[in-house]
Amino acid sequence: MQKGIAGWELHAELDVREEDDRVEKTASDAFYKTNLDVLLRGRGVDKLYIAGLQTEFCVDASCRSTLSKDYRVTLVSDGHTAGDADLEAQQIVDHHHYVLLNLAHPTNQIALSPSKDV
Repeated sequence: MQKGIAGWELHAELDVREEDDRVEKTASDAFYKTNLDVLLRGRGVDKLYIAGLQTEFCVDASCRSTLSKDYRVTLVSDGHTAGDADLEAQQIVDHHHYVLLNLAHPTNQIALSPSKDV
């Protein structure tokens, strides 16, 4: 979704504060041409929990990028979804759980955890 289009804005019920950092992304990968990595490293963050919409696009791309940047990654198992397309949303989610948890990486693997444990 592009900036300025209805639905792009943060949800009105979020507790957004003036001091909160905001990262405006223009691609599926949250790190692509953003300052997210600089913000996180500047705070000493080494572990990320990934949740969001469009499992097969933004969630997948951001998980892979996070892993490639040597962060420890946990995908929130009940914190992402997809729209029904050729497959039902749950089939897409289940498939990505399998794929993302089995990516080859020399030092890290993506973990899976329900939101109640995060």
